[in-house]
Amino acid sequence: DVLFTQTGNVGIGTTSPERVLDVKSNSDTAPSAYLRGGKSSQGEIQNTGLIIGTQTTMVAGDYQGISFTGYTTASAIARGRAAIGVEAINGPGKMDLVFMTRFADDGTQLTSADEKMRITSAGNVLIGTTGIENPRSLAQALEIEAGSPVGIILNDSRDTHPMGIENAGAVMNFTYNTSPLMTIIGSSGNVGIGETNPTTGKLQIKTSSAIGYTPSSFMPGANI
Repeated sequence: DVLFTQTGNVGIGTTSPERVLDVKSNSDTAPSAYLRGGKSSQGEIQNTGLIIGTQTTMVAGDYQGISFTGYTTASAIARGRAAIGVEAINGPGKMDLVFMTRFADDGTQLTSADEKMRITSAGNVLIGTTGIENPRSLAQALEIEAGSPVGIILNDSRDTHPMGIENAGAVMNFTYNTSPLMTIIGSSGNVGIGETNPTTGKLQIKTSSAIGYTPSSFMPGANI
């Protein structure tokens, strides 16, 4: 059933629509809406599917998007706990794609402080930060900013061989499980293999067994 109220709200599946368009499904096993649109083989996605626009032209700093909420009461529906949207960077002609989440049942709404990831119009991917720090002027970059240490973990499907790259302040560690295998000191450029504080030279290797092709040339536990 479709209901049109005196306030202009339209309800589908409900007699008390709480928004301009309120679609309600009483099923947990079927979607509440199904949109059928055209298709394009030329990448013209704007001519297919769903288009979300604004009532007035967006200016720099304006946000727009889709939010997700688990609440059902009229006063709480707007309190999304996750959202996907855009921020206008230079009017409507330049936009970043933003992803927001919040873990708090405190009655508040999502804000820009809840942003967790951003894909800029230039193609950069930012996690934990809204501005790219790109001293080498890379054409595109992935930047992760958080507390120290921060890094990337690569794991296999068995979840038993995690290897990672982490930035612990001015120190970069290459790890296996929880142990650093190689360390690079940012300020000096010194590299340590088996040594987390290489200070005696550009390359410092520490091992409990002989290394190299001629074991007799190296003493166990020695540094290079």
